[in-house]
Amino acid sequence: MYLLRTEGEKNRAGEGTRGSAGELPVAHGRAAGGGAGELPAARGRARAVQGALLRGNGAPGRSGGSDHAGSAGRWEASSAQRDEDGGTRSRMEMQHDQIDIEIPVSWSMDHPIYGSPQDGLKKEDKVSELPGQPGKAVFDQYAGYVTVDAASGKALFYYFAEAAEAPTKPLVLWLNGGPGCSSLGGAMLEIGPFYVNQDNKTLSTNKYAWNNEANMLFLESPAGVGFSYSNRTSDYNNTGDRSTAADAYTFLINWLERFPEYKGHDFFITGESYSGHYIPQLANTILSNNKKMNTTTINLKGVAIGNAYLDDDTNTRATIEYFWTHAMISKETHQAVQEHCSFNGTYTGPCKAAIEEANTEKGLIDQYNIYASFCWNASDPQQHAASVGGYVVGYDGLVFATVRGAGHMVPTYQPQRALTLFSSFLQGKLPPE
Repeated sequence: MYLLRTEGEKNRAGEGTRGSAGELPVAHGRAAGGGAGELPAARGRARAVQGALLRGNGAPGRSGGSDHAGSAGRWEASSAQRDEDGGTRSRMEMQHDQIDIEIPVSWSMDHPIYGSPQDGLKKEDKVSELPGQPGKAVFDQYAGYVTVDAASGKALFYYFAEAAEAPTKPLVLWLNGGPGCSSLGGAMLEIGPFYVNQDNKTLSTNKYAWNNEANMLFLESPAGVGFSYSNRTSDYNNTGDRSTAADAYTFLINWLERFPEYKGHDFFITGESYSGHYIPQLANTILSNNKKMNTTTINLKGVAIGNAYLDDDTNTRATIEYFWTHAMISKETHQAVQEHCSFNGTYTGPCKAAIEEANTEKGLIDQYNIYASFCWNASDPQQHAASVGGYVVGYDGLVFATVRGAGHMVPTYQPQRALTLFSSFLQGKLPPE
């Protein structure tokens, strides 16, 4: 597993040894015991599924709201809502997963998974050129819908950018978070082959696109996000982490029938933010169904999560600590939060007041990247000569990495460093020195 974190924030993955690096983090350095040598079990693929959590050094812990908002979502004074799956609800109040009673539950092979004929649909999904695209692409692109529930007419939208050397590259699914954020945002602002220019009409080439290294599949999930939809309006209110994983799994099964050449390819799941819920649950669904069917239907090799939103209480506590350690709030306010807030799901009046004061003191700073100018633009990515790119901690089956100079959406702010990290992740090794 790969984890990316914010520099200055407590290492939530454990207090492993940290080392700085060349252009990206140092893989060698001190071992956990303080002696020289490689970090323990850091090189090579994990024995099971490898993964990653990624975080930039300009962003605090994930705190709700939109992935692509220009300012912070509200993180203060909001206790987590637990769903029946054991997951955590966001500010967008999801209802209980009543829909799971109606759709075939993909995590239980006692029920069939919805499937439909996919013959000829790949050809129909072929995209000759995107609007405003700068010339002919050297790779193939596809976009379209995959039905995941015929009864409700629920269909999920995808955009697929093949690698130039598609047959030799792995298949990677990207999920944005929110919940409610379109993965087309990830495609057009972060890791896709094109950026949207400031005129909002034309595109420019992203030379650090992740389809340099893999076949990139962007999924808008759940239904109601982006172009994904359902003909049953109640589906939009009756959704949650469990049904999202079920629908995403059904999507993958049908999509692989539409693109059968990718069956058996190494498969990775990547994303950021609230995908800290989506990715583990989808990975568990895939592995559980592979086991139940006694076959590798989807050849899952690893997961990578950037700035994962995992738990509201932990996230709020970490956000306050981030503000404090970066001199964004006063000592008195920090002490008031420590005194009045237990971060156990219950927020008293004095606790709410202290957190609100912290938010006020923070001022007009984009908490998704505290170092970024409000005039910054995604189509003008930074480039770096050889320099320290961040740092990394290696564990058995887990890499915990920080990318220097990045905000919440790491590839947006540091595309070159993010691509280097992504390439290393796919190869199952630590980033280069």
